[in-house]
Amino acid sequence: NYIEYLPIRDCNTKYNTYLLYSTRPKNSSKKYSVQIDAFDQLTLTHRTSWIYPLEFTFLPVHRLSVLLKNPMFKIESIKKQCWPPCIHGQCLSYINNQNLTYCHCESGWSGIQCNVNHTCNCAPGSLCISSSICLCPSGRFGHRCYLVESSCQSQTCLHGYTGDHCEYRENQTEIDLSFDDLETIPSSLLIHLILIEETAVPKRTIMFHMAFAQILKDYYLIIIHENPIIFEQISTKIISSYRCRSIVELFDELFSNRHILKRVKYYHIPCQTYVELNCFYDEVHICLCTRDRQANCFEFDHNMKYDCNGSNFCEHQGNCFLGDDKCPTSAFCACPNCYFGSKCQFSTKGSTLSLDIILGYHIRSTLKFSFLLLIHIGSITNRTFYYIQCLSIDFLLRSLLCTNDWLSAFVAIERAMNVVKGVKFNKTKSKQLAKWMILIIMVFISITFIYDPLHRNLVDDEEEQRVWCVTKYSSSMQTVDWIMNIFHFSLPLLINVISSLVIIFILARTRSKSQKTKSYEEHLFEQIKYHKHLLISPFLLVTLAVSRLIISFLSSCMKSARDSWFYLFGYFISFIPSILTLEIFILPSKIYKETFKKVVSNMWQ
Repeated sequence: NYIEYLPIRDCNTKYNTYLLYSTRPKNSSKKYSVQIDAFDQLTLTHRTSWIYPLEFTFLPVHRLSVLLKNPMFKIESIKKQCWPPCIHGQCLSYINNQNLTYCHCESGWSGIQCNVNHTCNCAPGSLCISSSICLCPSGRFGHRCYLVESSCQSQTCLHGYTGDHCEYRENQTEIDLSFDDLETIPSSLLIHLILIEETAVPKRTIMFHMAFAQILKDYYLIIIHENPIIFEQISTKIISSYRCRSIVELFDELFSNRHILKRVKYYHIPCQTYVELNCFYDEVHICLCTRDRQANCFEFDHNMKYDCNGSNFCEHQGNCFLGDDKCPTSAFCACPNCYFGSKCQFSTKGSTLSLDIILGYHIRSTLKFSFLLLIHIGSITNRTFYYIQCLSIDFLLRSLLCTNDWLSAFVAIERAMNVVKGVKFNKTKSKQLAKWMILIIMVFISITFIYDPLHRNLVDDEEEQRVWCVTKYSSSMQTVDWIMNIFHFSLPLLINVISSLVIIFILARTRSKSQKTKSYEEHLFEQIKYHKHLLISPFLLVTLAVSRLIISFLSSCMKSARDSWFYLFGYFISFIPSILTLEIFILPSKIYKETFKKVVSNMWQ
């Protein structure tokens, strides 16, 4: 059985449904349960599922009464695998029991493992749940979704627009807010929409009689209307004279410390004393001064938790707001600094930034101009491909860049050992050792960065219709990431510098012993001049590494997509040493430069 549910129409509606056992009489030795699946009819995507076991199966009739809370966003697939494993589907957990998992099958497949293939007899554009169930899109109905609802137009406007040319907005209230005489414009504010009801306490909802703008701890009355406001365009200002003053400002300290019941009866006095006073508040009320200068107060929770009535889906301590407490039809998140997204699921902190986060919102999904952008554009829709590239690309980039630095460091060690041992240096053994060291370095670096793919996952952004690759580090893993970055940046550079100094000092000491006509300092100066490329290369690498470290660690976060250029520079600066191998290692050395010229000339010949 299925039910079509529209929140704005069917809120608080009770549904009675009769379900039959699959076999009659029922098998008393089996355990039965009721599974309820929720789908979005517009997109035909699965949102969530509930499971309710039947505890008293010995009864001939079992009455099951449940309250279903539909999440604002569909449930993501979990990392652990279902058992038995899903073959043609995703492993999901029930929203009311996270310990139980099930396989959500692709269209045309069914069974516990989604391994039973069946012919889909549903109409084109519909979804096959099983061989006998068709999920119809909006505007169609019937057992196989072949019947069309005549009351609906074939061409409907999208994104809340209406009219012959979809030029008008519907079901939306727009508040044009400006600042009149405030000294500073705040970076953010909170607007409270208050609805007054005769039979209930005033509540905060989309339909409202009055509105207050909250800036830090100050309240400003910006809208007041006799009739409830819904779906209107309003232009208003935040004026300092409409600031709601605290009772601490209106009464002395002794009066303010009295019990609320002993001082509330005097709340008419401020309205009568201060002619320009529009509103004031205490710890539990907000009071309006009426036209006849009387105080009209209502209860107001100044320390309200914005967590969507305990169902906060916003991540990273984001505030969750509902359109209505009893019958919510919309919800959104207000994200703290360094986080964004419809669920505050994306981080813009410097050390964990990836190219997805930096440039994701700059890639327009309607412009297909490069294969490299196919994922954000949506031309590639295979989720397995998404997941593989999410785990591998940044991991491989970090590992290969560090491998390049470590190989340069071990080349410097080999040069230093050649100078130290002199004629005793074994080139054959050195070549054999170098092959093993390359393998050891690659394995070592991969192990040190193995935590990165383990903390990556795909996140579906329903608002942007994109799939993001997101890294989620705990505070301890963030510290580990910082330590690994510093370790792989600093140690290879330190090895390069020390090896270069060892080469210069040992050669200077050897020359001073064999050529005593010159002092040790003169030989040292000559060796520094001759081997200056050994010092220039580490110096350039240190400069580039320090620049990236400063951008990664000292910058707080990317607070706007318009600030992406700074972090894009920090991201690409790590590739400069690999790009400038010719300028850093080859050209400063006379021997390397001459060898490079010979190789190029031989290639042209």
